[in-house]
Formats: sequence, C-alpha cells, structure tokens
Amino acid sequence: MKKITLLCMLLVTSLGFSQELPFNFEGTLHGFIGDGGPGVTNGPGNDVLQAVAGVAPWDNVQVTFASPIDLSDDANNTIRFTIQSTTAASGEVHQHGISFQGGGGSLEANFQTTGTDVLNVELNFNAGLGSREKMVIFTDVGNLGGIAATGGQAGNDTSGLSGTYIIDNISIGPDPVDNVAPTAFTATIDAIGAFGVEVLLNATDDSGSVDYDISWNSGANSVQTTGTSGVEKSFTIPGLTPSTNYDFVFTAADATGNTATNTVNLTATTTADASNFCAGQTADYAYTYETLASGTEVKVTFELLNTVSGLATPSFSYEDTTPITGVTLVSGQKYEATVTGLENGNELSIRAHFVWAAGGQLFTDYRSYVTGDDCSGSAGVDTENLLNVSVSPSPAKNELRVSAQDMIKNVTIYNLLGKRVKNVTLNKNEGVIDVSNLNTGIYILKYTINNTVGTKKFIKE
Repeated sequence: MKKITLLCMLLVTSLGFSQELPFNFEGTLHGFIGDGGPGVTNGPGNDVLQAVAGVAPWDNVQVTFASPIDLSDDANNTIRFTIQSTTAASGEVHQHGISFQGGGGSLEANFQTTGTDVLNVELNFNAGLGSREKMVIFTDVGNLGGIAATGGQAGNDTSGLSGTYIIDNISIGPDPVDNVAPTAFTATIDAIGAFGVEVLLNATDDSGSVDYDISWNSGANSVQTTGTSGVEKSFTIPGLTPSTNYDFVFTAADATGNTATNTVNLTATTTADASNFCAGQTADYAYTYETLASGTEVKVTFELLNTVSGLATPSFSYEDTTPITGVTLVSGQKYEATVTGLENGNELSIRAHFVWAAGGQLFTDYRSYVTGDDCSGSAGVDTENLLNVSVSPSPAKNELRVSAQDMIKNVTIYNLLGKRVKNVTLNKNEGVIDVSNLNTGIYILKYTINNTVGTKKFIKE
C-alpha cells in the first residue's frame, strides 16, 4: 500500500485519539470507527485500515476531525488514498463513495474497484466548498448522487455485496514528489512451459507498488506487470515458442519512473509442445476435451492464459457457429461446458470467444476432437493399428488411399497444431481422399471404425 509523506497538518479526534494527517495506519487506526456493520482493524500487517464484512447498505468507516477540513483552497482539496478488495471475484465491480459531512451539508464523490486490483484514488474537490468535520468512506453503495469532485464514477448499486477492504495512505493536498527507487529487487524462475515461463518478482518501494519490465530477444520483445511492494508477484511471460532458449532481462521501477539500481538476467529453455487432440495450449489459451463415463457427453474447457481485467463469461460455439449453452466458470479464467447427446466417433470442432474490459477480445482456434478419444497417443504418433488400416502413398501428392478390413465410417485430417483441415464421410472399406490443396508437411489422419477411433500419420509433399 502507498505510503505518502506529510501534506497538511490536520488534527483528528475520535475515541480519545489525536493525530495528524496523512493517515498511514502504521499500528494505529487514527480514530477510525466502523458504522453500520464493518469491523475495523489494522489488518494482517498492522499497517492498514481493514474493514471486514460490510454488507448492509451504506456501511462505512469514518473519522471526525478536531479541526474541520477546509476545502475552500483549490490547491489543497484533492484527496488521495489506496483501496483494495481482498475478497472480490475476478472482474467484479464494487461501487464505493466518499463523503465530507458537517455544517453546510455533505460533499460526496463516487469511485469503483474491480476484483482485487489495488485502486489509487485521486478525487479533486471543487473550490469554495467550505469546511467539514467528518470524513466517511462507504464500502459497497449505490450512486451517491451529486458528485462534488472530478474523477468520480457512478455505477450500479452494489450495496448487497459482502467483502473485506483495505484502505491506506489517506492524504489531502498536492501530489508529493517521489524520488526513492525500489530496493531489494529479485527475480527467479518458478516454472517453464512450452509457450510461457512463470517467474517470481519482488521489490520494495515506498509508493506501495512496483512496476516490473521483462524483455527478451535483445529488447525486441517485452512485457510489463505490476505488483504490491514487498509482496512476491507470480507472473507468466506469454507468447513464447516451444523448445526455444530465451535470455530475459528484468527491471523494477515505481510509478514515477525511479528505477532499481540492479537488473536481473535469467535464461530459460521452453519445453516441447505436448498438445494433442484432448489437451494443449497456445501462447494465449489452453484447452481440454474429455469424454465422460456416459460415452454420450464431452466436457470441453478453454482457459485464457493472459491475465486481463473485467473478463466476461466467454461464449463457446461449434464450427458451424451454433452456440453452446451452459458455459460456467471453473476457476480463475478457465471455463467449461458439457456437450450432450453424442455418439462414439462423433466429431466436435469448438472454439471460445473471450471478451474483457476496454474492448479486448480473443477468438481461439477451432479445436477438433472425436468422442471417445482418450489421446493415449499424442498427435503425430501412430496409434496401434489393430484394425489393419492402410494409408498410402506417403508422401502423398494429390490423392491419399485409405482402406481397412471393416467399414470406415469417416476420416478427418488434422495438421500438427490440431486444426481440422479436411473431413470425409466414407461408410465403406476403401476410399480415395483429395489432398492436393494441403500444404507440404506432416498430417494426422483420424478414422472411426466400429465406434473405435484410431490415428495414422502421413506426409504431404
């Protein structure tokens, strides 16, 4: 949480306390009390104002000043503080408000938090508003009405939401100058995948937060993330290529651009891509298919790997654009749906459409799967050919001949990324498939015989 230096000298009194602004809550509540339900404590670190379980409408924390706050001076009537919900769901918006009360009526402003993101509140109250004796910070409320400060946000009534909130570093006046760079900066590798590397970042800064920059390919690629001061930040570097060596450079800075004196250099080699028809991932998302015990249902999941703010429930759809109902959240940014009414050997080709705040969106590839396939062999590896299936020639130029002792129900061809490129219904023991329009490379031919699914690999020249 942000620690702000002294900005103005205002005395506060409540429950016998007498202190000066700013409120940094280092081992003291500065006279704040809870009203309407919230309990107030100094939180786990004994250095914040923590309001717990405020669920009733207009629950708040408040303090009464011994000397009223003078909001008449336009140069010194901007209030700043940090607030964070520690219990909100990802993307969940909470409506809050602040009110200065006393003689002359209430002066109020709205603001909002999203999920568990730390919000740096800065509200500039208008000039000539006079003095007020009490400051009230509401937890979850509706629209406060007339906004007396710039930067206010009016939204939906969230007074029914429960939650725990951390408030810190309340100050009034001009923004202080920060000249102190982050210290104790460390970066380590925690896990390595095919398309990303998870790292652990940590640094300490008096502003309360640290901005981390990660670059590779001699600075040609970079990504940024922000963490709380003194708290280890787990972050996955996205967009990497399987089986590739990377040299990463890590730096840490605060919001005003003060950079830590040390940089950290780490090397990692991504793993091989183990994706198959049942499970896998790209740089942006992961997917799984599973035929359930009934044999007539398939559970499909898609997970957005890049962390975003304000993610809405994605839509799943078949390749013919028919929507799939019943998409539910599993955890984090992972969602699932169950497709019913299937038979062994039915093919599914499904994609997800993720949409998040500020217009961000991602359409995944169509990922194909055949009901009943347990992917005991990975894509690109021949399964045991118990059905005496023959595929020739390989390499194939224009035509591929497929034959078996029993009737072949259907044949589907995939590239090594799992994308379906051709589908043919045979319903006979032998057939010829036109592959002239396929690009040169290795392909997987998946077939269904007597409700049994098998695969063969072939080369297109």
